[in-house]
Amino acid sequence: MMVMSLSIAWAVRALTETVGSPATSDFMSEHASELLCRSAEVPPGFVMREEAARISGIGITAWKRWEAQGKVICGQWFTLPGGGRCRIYSIDGIQRMMREVNLTFPPAGTVDRHEAARMFGVAERTFSELEKQGRITCGRYISIPGKSGKKKIYPLDDLRALAEAFKRAAEESRHRLQPYPDPDKPGVVRVPLVSGKYEGMEA
Repeated sequence: MMVMSLSIAWAVRALTETVGSPATSDFMSEHASELLCRSAEVPPGFVMREEAARISGIGITAWKRWEAQGKVICGQWFTLPGGGRCRIYSIDGIQRMMREVNLTFPPAGTVDRHEAARMFGVAERTFSELEKQGRITCGRYISIPGKSGKKKIYPLDDLRALAEAFKRAAEESRHRLQPYPDPDKPGVVRVPLVSGKYEGMEA
């Protein structure tokens, strides 16, 4: 392994020195460093980045993002036999870090859109229309642990209060539509009418 690492290092150095463009040279050096890291033997109890991501269960893309955000604290620099260095990660540190990170989604006290729609007794599409109309405004987007992109969540307390308000409004609406005796014309019963355009009409 020592001979292989040295051979790769010499090849990398020769390759990067012959590249004219600084940007291309940086690109080649970055990928050459990855190649050197993969071929190196790390101390017992440590792994390289790809294996660290596999052990964590979040994938290499999320792992790199966590590193950029400063969430990965179990890494350290390892000097390669042929020169250069790369990051290695303690297996115990990875496992401890993942135990401490809350990967529960949605967070406690919230639900996703599917469950929110179920609470209101409507389809998700109808629920989304209510949001567009500004009748439901308690949703907010959050990042999903270990994944790219964001997803909308809804606080349970807000949803319950809103669902109760919707229920009261529906009951009041039904009450307004009930037939009632005309106070000025004995024997006449008024029936409220509602259409898509008009409200307050009677027959």
